[in-house]
Amino acid sequence: MKTILILTHSFPPKNIVGALRPFRFAKYISGRGWKPVIVTHSATEKSALDFSLLQELSQGTQIHYLFNSKPLIISEKIRMKDIIENSGFKFTRKNRLKNKLMLRALGTGRDLLNRALLPDIDVIWTPFFIKKAVNILNNANSKVILTTSPPHSIHLAGLIVAVIKQIPWVADFRDPWDKYPLTGHYDLANPLERRLEKAVIKRADAVISSTKTNTKNLIKKHKDIAQEKFFTITNAFDKEKFSMPVVPDPDKFIISYTGIFYVDKDPFTFFRALHSWFSGMSDDKRQKYKKILEVKLIGSQKSIADKVRKYYGLEEVVHIIGRVPHKESIQLISSSDMLLMAYGLGRQARPGCLPSKVFEYLGCRIPILAITREGELANLIRETNSGYVVTSENHREIHTILETEIHRKFSNNSWRNKNKFRFEGVEKFEERFVCSDMINLIEKLI
Repeated sequence: MKTILILTHSFPPKNIVGALRPFRFAKYISGRGWKPVIVTHSATEKSALDFSLLQELSQGTQIHYLFNSKPLIISEKIRMKDIIENSGFKFTRKNRLKNKLMLRALGTGRDLLNRALLPDIDVIWTPFFIKKAVNILNNANSKVILTTSPPHSIHLAGLIVAVIKQIPWVADFRDPWDKYPLTGHYDLANPLERRLEKAVIKRADAVISSTKTNTKNLIKKHKDIAQEKFFTITNAFDKEKFSMPVVPDPDKFIISYTGIFYVDKDPFTFFRALHSWFSGMSDDKRQKYKKILEVKLIGSQKSIADKVRKYYGLEEVVHIIGRVPHKESIQLISSSDMLLMAYGLGRQARPGCLPSKVFEYLGCRIPILAITREGELANLIRETNSGYVVTSENHREIHTILETEIHRKFSNNSWRNKNKFRFEGVEKFEERFVCSDMINLIEKLI
């Protein structure tokens, strides 16, 4: 059986966005005659964890957590005790104290280290990834490496391992190294970082980006590299998880948002619009809508979300839900009436970003309210006819959308069946198709 080695800083049981892309790929490639072997970090007790994700992986999948000598091998039945022992979790009082002290020490100097270390602070783990990867590949058959970032230092490990073992290597950029979504510039400011990126692009057999914009930027930046090396493979959604039965609340109009808020992008237009909407109503009308409307913030940072709802006087309608297992998150959004995509209108909200959550929103086939600048996200919503796009601080437009959709729900018992949005072509973003594209690419390399 062919072996694919996946190097990633995040992988389940971590339940974060960065863990889902390599997880989905590992889940599907085993069905094509490959043995996925993952090298990743152990989670800490403070990590958001979802052990149920591990149950979705095929038997024989190996997960090597750094600094843990024994890999976790997925079997028909994985006991919780095995997962904890084989993935580096140590729930003892002594280790809790040790972890707290380590985190405090790292937190104190993190800003200084981020400035001093290139391309990022996680470069300190590169030698450990290299050592673990080489040891695994010494005992593997036909093989290939996939590295997925950020953090982008993981590609340096892939570069060195590919040179040592002389095997094909795919570099996957979930986000661009150049921070284009924040700065609007695709050239790296630091000359050393430019050389590091060039070395990665030059040696990799294929370079993948998650958006068309990021792929175009890489091609512009590396004009001396053949364009055939660059590919766009988006994120995806798991169709099976959207087949679970859900029952929308007949008495509420629920708007859900998943994930954190990126404050530097100013993602709070929706809350300002909600505040101005309520402010312009009579007391009776305001009470009526406050009983009907419920906004759920799923997995958001409690401190930021709480400040926002209090500042705009929205405590009655905005409810904060902590991190939940992935399946539960999908059930919550699937039972909603509208999904909020608050990417933001600030200067640092650049046009080349497609947040991972938008694909799960598409999988729900529930109207999306996307508040974003013009760009790839806005175009995707329009092309799939999957919701509304607001590209300016236009509160009146948001008021109209809310009134239209609320009225449509409560004046029509079969509201969902008569939805005006068609969700055209969203099937191509299903996990099985997206992962198949990536697998086909890798199989061509060897």
